[in-house]
Amino acid sequence: MPNSIIRKNLNIKNNLIVTGTIYIVESEEGLKKLENIDTFVDISGEYDDLEINGDLAVCEYCCSVNIAGEVRSIGNMVLK
Repeated sequence: MPNSIIRKNLNIKNNLIVTGTIYIVESEEGLKKLENIDTFVDISGEYDDLEINGDLAVCEYCCSVNIAGEVRSIGNMVLK
């Protein structure tokens, strides 16, 4: 998957691999700070494993993400 954004609930039974950065978005103001938001594809639902070939934005203020396995990325950034 390309750059992705989670705005609704997401459940991953195993592992999440992100080849880019995971952005933890804590508010709508923080979402406005995300560069190139038009390149992000919405994802939600249930997955066994999920690999994002790019960045991942998690809108923590409006969704829930559950991951049973490992999370791998090149780094994390909080957007307030």
